[in-house]
Amino acid sequence: KPGYRFSGPIHEQVAGAIQSLNNGGGLGLADLVIHHWGYLRAAVCAKKKRCRNVAIIRRALRRTPDDPFLRFSLGIEYYQAGKFARGLGELERALAFMSGREGYFRDAVVLVAAGLLQTGAHERLADFLAKAFRMFPDDPALRLILELNRAVIGGRGRPS
Repeated sequence: KPGYRFSGPIHEQVAGAIQSLNNGGGLGLADLVIHHWGYLRAAVCAKKKRCRNVAIIRRALRRTPDDPFLRFSLGIEYYQAGKFARGLGELERALAFMSGREGYFRDAVVLVAAGLLQTGAHERLADFLAKAFRMFPDDPALRLILELNRAVIGGRGRPS
């Protein structure tokens, strides 16, 4: 439809346009496969995408500091650069601004849990997982993070 336009300063999305033109609804699944090669290691290095993306996101955050998708995107950029503490901070900020209905909400929860594990915040992770499992009781990624945390802290780690 002509009104369906991609928007956003980074990782452009079309979902917002679809939802606004359909009174909050209108998203569905399609039997399509889209191959996007722009983030293969060679392409990222050649175009210095990490630096470019961080600069674009920071500039956009000056205009809209409470934008959860921008915070989410910045957190991922930091994770991919090996800056886990910075990425974790951004992902936690993103979660604070989310309603829970975002298409990337579950991903943000899993990435926060992974960041807590990576940064050695084992007690915080145990508390976080207890809450996360109330929302996603059978999530395999959260279950793996729980087991890894238990292995690191010697068998305890709460949720069961």
